[in-house]
Amino acid sequence: LVLILLHPAIVIIESAKADLTAKDYVGPDNMIYLYFAYFALTSFLLYEIADRMQKTEFWKKNFGAIKVLNILAMLAIFVHSMNLGGNLQEGWLRYAWIAMFIAFVGFVFDSYTFKPAPKEKSN
Repeated sequence: LVLILLHPAIVIIESAKADLTAKDYVGPDNMIYLYFAYFALTSFLLYEIADRMQKTEFWKKNFGAIKVLNILAMLAIFVHSMNLGGNLQEGWLRYAWIAMFIAFVGFVFDSYTFKPAPKEKSN
C-alpha cells in the first residue's frame, strides 16, 4: 500500500514545491495519461479495501469485478508510464517494462482462459 501511494505523493509534493498544477506538470497534451493514473490509483485502493473487507456481503459479491478493474488498472499504468515516464522514453528500461507487460498479458490470458479439470487417475 505504501508503494502504491509513494509515487503520486512524491509527484504531488514536488509539484506543490514548484507551484505547478497537474496540467502544468504533465502538459495539456498529456492530461489523458494522468487520468489513466488516477483511474489506476483508485482501482488499486479499491482492491486494497475490498481485500480487507472480503467477509462482508457487498465486497464478497463484487470482488470479481474489482479484480477485473485491477487488470484494467495495470494496462492503464503501462500506458501512463510509456507516455509520461521520463526514464521509459528510450533505453533498456523501456524494453524491460515492455517485457514485463507482455508477461502480465500472458499471465492474464492464462488465468482467464478455460482450463479443463485434471483427469482422475484410474487404478
